[in-house]
Amino acid sequence: MNKKLAIISLLILVLPSVLVSSSLSEEEIPWWNSDWCFRQEIRIPFNTSEEYAKFQPVDFRIDFDNPCWAKNENEHSVRVVFQHGDISKELESQIYDLNYTKQDYINSCNLVFLIPEEADGSEKYFVYYSDIPKASPGYKNHVDVGESYYSYEPVPGLFFESSYYKIIEDGFIIYAVTQEGEAFNEKISQQVTKLKEGSEYVMPNMGDQLVSFDFFYWWLRNGKWSHISSSEHLVSKQVFVDGGLMVKFGIVSESDNGLLRSKVIYKYYYSPGEDKKIYTNVTHEVTDNSLPSGDEIDVAFAIFHCGGIKSSKIAELNFGEIPPFLHFYSDTGDVVSYEIDQYPEDERWKMIIGKQDDHDIGNNSWVSVDYGETGKAHSIIFDSNNILKSGTDERDGLELQMYEAHSINLPGLDGYFAYLYIMRNAFEPGEPADEKLPKNYVVSFNAEFFTTEKGGYKRVEEESYFYKKLIRNQPGDNNEVTNEGRNSEKYDLIVVPFLSQILSVKYLSSKMFFKYPYLSVELYQNNSLVGCSRASRVSLTKNQTVDWRNISIFRKAKFLGLIPGKYLVKIYLENLLLKEKEFIGCKLVDLQENTSIKVLCKPEGRVILSFYDQNDNSLENVECYLIKDDVVVSSGTSNSNGVCIIGAVSDPSGKYLLRLVYKGFLIDEKEVVLRRIHNVFPLKKTFIFDVHDFELIFRDSKGKIPDFDVELTLTSDDMKFPVVLKPDVSDNGFFKFKSLYSSNYTLFLKYDDVEIFKKYNLNKDVSEYIDLYDFALVVKDNWNLSSDVDLDVSLINKEYGKSFVLTSQQLSNGRYVFTNVFPGEYVVKIRYKNDVLEEDVEIPNGDSETVIVFPVFFNLTLTVYDSHGNLLNGAKVFLFRDGKHLDGLTPENGMVSFRIPPGRYRLVINCSDDTRVAERNIDVFDDKSFSIVTVKEPVLPLIVFLTGLIFVIGFGFICFKKKNVYLFLKSLVLFLVVLSVVSPWWMVNGVSDEGEKIVTSTNLYLIPSEMVTIISDSNLVSGEFDTLNDDFDFAVNLTSYLIVFVCFFMIFIVFLRWLDKEKYDLVFVVSELLIFIGVLFVFLYGMSKFSEIIVGGLFGSGIIDVLIPGEGVYQAMNSSWGLGLGFYLFVVSFFILVLTEVYEKSRKI
Repeated sequence: MNKKLAIISLLILVLPSVLVSSSLSEEEIPWWNSDWCFRQEIRIPFNTSEEYAKFQPVDFRIDFDNPCWAKNENEHSVRVVFQHGDISKELESQIYDLNYTKQDYINSCNLVFLIPEEADGSEKYFVYYSDIPKASPGYKNHVDVGESYYSYEPVPGLFFESSYYKIIEDGFIIYAVTQEGEAFNEKISQQVTKLKEGSEYVMPNMGDQLVSFDFFYWWLRNGKWSHISSSEHLVSKQVFVDGGLMVKFGIVSESDNGLLRSKVIYKYYYSPGEDKKIYTNVTHEVTDNSLPSGDEIDVAFAIFHCGGIKSSKIAELNFGEIPPFLHFYSDTGDVVSYEIDQYPEDERWKMIIGKQDDHDIGNNSWVSVDYGETGKAHSIIFDSNNILKSGTDERDGLELQMYEAHSINLPGLDGYFAYLYIMRNAFEPGEPADEKLPKNYVVSFNAEFFTTEKGGYKRVEEESYFYKKLIRNQPGDNNEVTNEGRNSEKYDLIVVPFLSQILSVKYLSSKMFFKYPYLSVELYQNNSLVGCSRASRVSLTKNQTVDWRNISIFRKAKFLGLIPGKYLVKIYLENLLLKEKEFIGCKLVDLQENTSIKVLCKPEGRVILSFYDQNDNSLENVECYLIKDDVVVSSGTSNSNGVCIIGAVSDPSGKYLLRLVYKGFLIDEKEVVLRRIHNVFPLKKTFIFDVHDFELIFRDSKGKIPDFDVELTLTSDDMKFPVVLKPDVSDNGFFKFKSLYSSNYTLFLKYDDVEIFKKYNLNKDVSEYIDLYDFALVVKDNWNLSSDVDLDVSLINKEYGKSFVLTSQQLSNGRYVFTNVFPGEYVVKIRYKNDVLEEDVEIPNGDSETVIVFPVFFNLTLTVYDSHGNLLNGAKVFLFRDGKHLDGLTPENGMVSFRIPPGRYRLVINCSDDTRVAERNIDVFDDKSFSIVTVKEPVLPLIVFLTGLIFVIGFGFICFKKKNVYLFLKSLVLFLVVLSVVSPWWMVNGVSDEGEKIVTSTNLYLIPSEMVTIISDSNLVSGEFDTLNDDFDFAVNLTSYLIVFVCFFMIFIVFLRWLDKEKYDLVFVVSELLIFIGVLFVFLYGMSKFSEIIVGGLFGSGIIDVLIPGEGVYQAMNSSWGLGLGFYLFVVSFFILVLTEVYEKSRKI
């Protein structure tokens, strides 16, 4: 078997490929299994020693150099083997998209496997295969793709429906991809839901994060936004691959009017770790030029759907939350951070990032919603920000917009939502607005939806590196495997060498001494060896038997199945009597068809080259080339003695170009002639040139040997053949470049995120010290306080040839430090959202700390209400922060505004008599508006009560004098009805069990028609409005209108009786009672339905989770709820009215 393999190894030809090359050194790496006939090495496109390289999926197209037996995707001879020294390990793999040459035989396929955990960067990977049948590999099926459907309506009007693909990994559902469905009254498609760990079914509460890859188009007309999207109609769907390590499927969807279309191909690779990712290939296109026009348009290509619902009564409705941070790689080359309000208090949609903010995604394209540098992060990673494939006068690129709102705010039911839109790059400062999409508009991109459980946005950065490496080598996702750029035509080359008389004598004389010389033929393309064969009169078949048909009287070497191109043929006479190997023939061939060439072989002429420096020391590693017709025929390198011996075919009629290169520099270039005599007496030449040493001593900011990696290299613009020079000595911060050619150089120094380019003229020996420094920075605001918010603070250096950005370490609020900074001039860049400050600094500057004032202000608008939801006039508003404060006074509209630096403030509101009526924390991280409900009781209910009471008593006294009981009872009914209107009709009261006692009270009022919640403890007094849905808001307003109407109707009936108009008295009385009953029915029906949604019923008790204003935490409250005083007053008034009318009728009988 070893003999057979040795013969095969001489016949294998190396075909160029991105990841695969034929192994030419099987004897050096042990053969994994002798039952397999062939193997080819796989080259991994990244460093597998890195931590996050483990379990990365490798997916590429492989062309087999030999016939490969493969019946189908499950029965085949293909094996992937990890080899590290003497250790060989078969890796689970998957093949798909097989290209058959005949039944059960393929010449190419796509191959998938994962980098194993044992990888350290020094291992090798091989594909083993055979031309005879093999048993099925029998790998475990780790991943599957299936189809399913769910429909869910937890409360009337809140409807979820989805037909979807589910991706199953080792028994659990990882992702659900919507084919078609509906959620929140919107049609959906192309939505990818990352499910919680261990999910066995798909429901809203199992979702972890949702990202959609549909095509959205908005237009603004007459002040109103409208939209269409490609998620409205499913066109087609198909599963392409369902293997053990990878599944692949596609969905095509479009808008109902057919104007927008999206085609998305989804791929999921087996991911054994806790981090998960799904690959997508997205194409969005406009199919017609009749898109609706408007004063403004917006276009989105992908959307993060963040947030969710929290319900105290319906467990299935508890899902999602808004992550606290947004990070993305910007077009300025740095990572931009945004702090997101996890619990927005405004029910209106608030813009966090707008179009005019011009936040474009940079070339290292990724965006992440996350919990900071560690913790969970959800991200989209793009292969490029160049996504435009077609579009007249369109701007390429991606930009971000973001909005959030407190959409649902009710006792026991909260809904916070944020949407991050990845948009068309429609805005650039100073350029005209682009408010039209052309008919030929097409964008296409590859993107990875990636989730890390613990790595934070830093892990997203790492994943971005691997994704870009991997995606370049993956087969295209157009459902057709194409070998673009590869010529399918292949040709054979036959080389027939003829020996000159002198060489024939050498050949025969060596045989006489039992040396058995032979001719070897090597084939090169682009200076790379692609084939090697012995020239022989007898050919062998693939089965290693004599090919009697091709026996020849001439020696010949065959190279089969070569791609067209230019080749160099080199012929050697080996195993001679006096030398092992002699270069005797060469010829250039432009192969465009099956070709046979004859090569006349002549003795080798040799050149001995000697190299010395200015001190007569030998120079090593001088590269020496003999070139003919612009092709390197022979080459060598000087040894430790400064000597290089190279040879080429002696040819008195031809000349060679002798080229000498030392560390990239052209030392000399001249023509030489090699004659036969140079076979015995080599041509000798000596060269002398100046060289110098370059030393660097590197110390960190503590003056110690650095404990981090430092990379040093040298390059020069004077190099004719540019190379990157590395230090000859690298030891504990000491670096030395030996024997450098005298010239101008550029030093490249890299450590951490620092990249320095520095010029040196090395016309003598140079030694230099490099000391690093720490730079401490204190950032204050215009209140001369340290900043309360997390700022993006960076140092930008533009002095050393290439700009680089250093990020800071935050020590405390407003205090930052940069460690191990290279000395020089820098720009301190401080960014918070859209505000940027840049100041020049020099490091070192002699100061222990540098103080910079960052003048950022935001508008804070407070609208103050009393406990019933009426605007509060004359309230004193105070804002406190770190011993400083501002104050204001509310006018009639209850609104007061402040312009303040970002930070966390303590809000205190007092009445005119300095009684505290509200107190809470307020975070001001951007322009904010708050509606603050205080515990200040309104004057109106008291006025109504006292006025009504005086009226009833006074009127009752008059009625008593006139003995008119009816009129007195009617006035009492009217009084109770009016009093009910300003009293709560439904109430929730709660108190906490644990920790500091917290009390909450929710009251529903008819006038004004508001539901108000007040929360208080020893340090907090604050209230807010609860959001009523449209149906219930209508029922409350209708109740109010009916009550107002019934009051006037009662007065009207009394007035008729006073005029003795009693003809229709019975009709009016019955109508009056029916209106009362109608009020009770409308309110009870609406309230029962509404309360069923939020707390489970009209009456009850239980635990309700309440969000503490300004704290961002939920508190479980023991609560009870039921009808309020206003309702009961109205019921009492109704019964009094019935008794009054009965009494009046009985009196008249």
